[in-house]
Amino acid sequence: MLFKILIIIACHSLLVFSTGQEDGLSKYASTPRQTPLLIVVPIQVVAPEPQYHYGYYIKDPQTGDMHSQQERRNGNYVTGQYSVLEEDGSLRIVRYYDQGQGFNVIIEKRKPVSE
Repeated sequence: MLFKILIIIACHSLLVFSTGQEDGLSKYASTPRQTPLLIVVPIQVVAPEPQYHYGYYIKDPQTGDMHSQQERRNGNYVTGQYSVLEEDGSLRIVRYYDQGQGFNVIIEKRKPVSE
């Protein structure tokens, strides 16, 4: 905020003090300059409660790649999970959550289904 005010003051100073004439005299007639009015309005930044949710699922039969992720945030509360198909055919599922006091994880590994 202070940086924005300093930039505004610097721009105003340039406009006021840069007449383009070293000695104040000119060969040409000029119109009187009017100093622009500078109004400083405080900007109040209000951080809303952040909210989002997303998810995706990928299954590529050509490469055998399979993974997914889902996540949801409401303020400081975050929950989500992701899953990865391991090389041995098992599925690793990682569930996580953060209630604003630290990150917690629950890991589950599902063995492949025998055919």
